Amino acid sequence: MSNKTIFKIAFVPIWLLFILFAIQYIFGLISEPDSIKVAIGVVLLSCLILITLLIFKKIYFNHE
Repeated sequence: MSNKTIFKIAFVPIWLLFILFAIQYIFGLISEPDSIKVAIGVVLLSCLILITLLIFKKIYFNHE
């Protein structure tokens, strides 16, 4: 098994861990009245999803 295959398999649970942490962080901020922190959390979650999709594209859909 190559290193790239191991990376592909290991990447999914790591991403799920980050996405669950980000969702928990955002819902924790929603319970507080400060809406600016909630907006920052949503922007950070959006950046996380965008970066992850770009990495998925590079790993899984790059035919060299």
